[in-house]
Amino acid sequence: RPPLFKSRTMTAFFLTSLRSLMICLVPFRFRNEVLQTALQAFHKGHELAQQGNYKAAATNFRQGIMMARPVVFELQQQQQAEKPDDNPYLALEWLAQSYVASSKAHMELGDYDSARSDAWGACLVSNNQNRDALECMLQVCSRTGDAIGELSSLKMLLSAVYLQHQQQQLEEAKMTDNDELVMDDEEWNLLRIKTRIAQLQEELDTKYS
Repeated sequence: RPPLFKSRTMTAFFLTSLRSLMICLVPFRFRNEVLQTALQAFHKGHELAQQGNYKAAATNFRQGIMMARPVVFELQQQQQAEKPDDNPYLALEWLAQSYVASSKAHMELGDYDSARSDAWGACLVSNNQNRDALECMLQVCSRTGDAIGELSSLKMLLSAVYLQHQQQQLEEAKMTDNDELVMDDEEWNLLRIKTRIAQLQEELDTKYS
């Protein structure tokens, strides 16, 4: 299939310039026994992935997801009426990270249908606000030559990065009492995303016009 970028090197540079897709093991802790068991499967999956056993890792991630998903969704409903035992936001964040981890394991196995399904699940539960989820979907689309999917992912990622960056700058301005906003790495990330969006849009317009 024709590459979406000028070269594989450029593709790798673009993806890694956004942020590493390696999952950070946030110290999630839950009181719910089902979530505790699912979390154990999550950590076991990461251990297996680090050992290169991606098939077993994907199985562990999937088990954790299927086990925890009903509980996580129930927590979202409970927060409307009562104070739940576990933090609904953290539970949802963990579920999104689980989908991302599962997607990455399936990509290593070359199973892009499952990888896309898991990346979609991560985007869905995070309402397209989780950067890891959006970057994961971007990687799936890039690897499978899905230019339309890549363009859509880039546009959502642009929005998420922009909002996160604006919040970060406002917080920094408050802390320093300085209204001057200096160009930083995230500014360059935004520029790269916008450049790639323009490039893809031009390619698709030329192809389908």
